[in-house]
Amino acid sequence: MNMTWFFDLLSTALYTVFIQNLVFNGGYAASEALMLAKKPRRLWMFSAMIAFFSTVTALACRALEMIPVLSTLPSALHFAMFSGVLIVVFLITGLILKLALGAFKTTEGCLTRDEESKVTRFDRIKVAYDELADGALKPRKRDFTGWTAQVIQHMIDHCKGKLV
Repeated sequence: MNMTWFFDLLSTALYTVFIQNLVFNGGYAASEALMLAKKPRRLWMFSAMIAFFSTVTALACRALEMIPVLSTLPSALHFAMFSGVLIVVFLITGLILKLALGAFKTTEGCLTRDEESKVTRFDRIKVAYDELADGALKPRKRDFTGWTAQVIQHMIDHCKGKLV
């Protein structure tokens, strides 16, 4: 019995459900990836990562298919080979995201908890807020870096109800 359709379906499921979800949130919480995607000004970055991942994966798999020895492999080995390509592209994409966004893992202490918490923070952030000026709220944006950015992210976590 020809099982090609089964491995094609399994490859598609692996790509869509597992690898793409991991890549598109960059190893961070899925809710953060969805929050990034729902903001129109940031949709381009989310779309660019999807396009990058899909294009690189497709090109790598296509290049492997052009090698005569590999193109004659059974479907199960094709699946394993393409899964390996997906994992490598995932790792590379995650590294690019981490470097591009300036993310780092750290531990933080807080007066709300006895023990330290492990968190992911960004070295550079842009904060949009409203400031009361002349009796009216005025929208403002400001960039923060370093320790100040880390403290602001900590306080935003508290505003979201997270005790870190």
